[in-house]
Amino acid sequence: MQNKSGLNNVLRTDRKTLYIVLSIVMVSVLTLTVVYAALSITLNINGQAEVSSASWDIYLDNVKLNSQSSTTNIPTITDKTTASFSTTLNKPGDFYEFSIDVVNNGSIDAMIDSVTKTPELSDTQKKYLNYIVEYQNGEVITAKQMVSKNSFVRLKVKVEFKKDISASDLPTQSESLDLAFTVNYTQADETGTGVPNNGKEPFKPAIISGDLNTVGSEVAIGDEHFYIISNTDGKIAMLSKYNLYVGNECTSSSSSSCTPYGEEATGIQDETMKGLVSNQQTRNGTTPFSSTNYWSSTVSSYPAYVYDSNSTLYNYVESYRTYLESQGAEIEEARLIKYEELEALGCSASSCSCKSAPEWVYGTTYWSGAAFDSSNVWSVHSDDDFYEGYYSSNYSRGVRPVIVLKS
Repeated sequence: MQNKSGLNNVLRTDRKTLYIVLSIVMVSVLTLTVVYAALSITLNINGQAEVSSASWDIYLDNVKLNSQSSTTNIPTITDKTTASFSTTLNKPGDFYEFSIDVVNNGSIDAMIDSVTKTPELSDTQKKYLNYIVEYQNGEVITAKQMVSKNSFVRLKVKVEFKKDISASDLPTQSESLDLAFTVNYTQADETGTGVPNNGKEPFKPAIISGDLNTVGSEVAIGDEHFYIISNTDGKIAMLSKYNLYVGNECTSSSSSSCTPYGEEATGIQDETMKGLVSNQQTRNGTTPFSSTNYWSSTVSSYPAYVYDSNSTLYNYVESYRTYLESQGAEIEEARLIKYEELEALGCSASSCSCKSAPEWVYGTTYWSGAAFDSSNVWSVHSDDDFYEGYYSSNYSRGVRPVIVLKS
């Protein structure tokens, strides 16, 4: 086994690159439409019986990317049955991974008729490459497994340049591989079996205190804790208990005093990431809302919810979403808290205060997603203040996401 420096020297000298193209294809082998419009029946009791038409509707949806490679191209879905992507894996440890749902929106239970994975990797390729298609929870995909009507199953696709390899295991030249995974679905019969992560039952967080319908109840997804801020039509909106460990550490109210975090930043909640705290010199986990007031030309009245992918905070929130989904969460939306939500919780713009809100609302200093005007964004402070801050300020406010679970 080469030591780490020896492996790096080999990579640096040979500049070997592994190119991988994976196409996952979900093909329905059965197109079933049953219409009994011409069928009638007379029963020997009073009344009528009607047999409804059946529908066959299986498709791919809800692609989520979780990649650690030099490219981050999101897979594309064609004709609802084929997902494809291309990526380049440059060095050991790089991988490309995404999840995707197989949705049965019809009225007929479906089951897998056959599974085909091509090509089979050679013994040499297996030394440096992993190619995996499985259910999100790691279970193997096999024949007879069902996708019940009006439900879904989630698959995970991953190609990986193995990192624990010797220089002799590396490919001798760049490779371009076409990989395919095909699942054929047919109408389910009595031989069909369930799958461990069938999406028929919605995900529910663990209850720490209270319940899923009461504002302020504490719930958890794995080790991450949240407070319920609303439950509307079964869609549960939750405010993270703490700010995320991202951004900067600042020692004063000056941008020049801020030092960006490096590899020590976890990207998940951390009790020490409180932003600006009264009488505390160090401000942890702070970051600007954006580098520009990108909403100024599109908003005519304020307050206005402006948080989107243009925000500096967006990648932090999306990465956190991906992390929670890896813990099994079914997430409708990941975002920042809205002005209206803060008002409903007890914050008041007229008094510039959240003192009428529960203490957990202002336990940290953090950005909302609502602009005060073309240059400022509403924020909540750990001393219960509720007021605006300049969008590019990076020394006081942190990232405290709102997660909305699917109904």
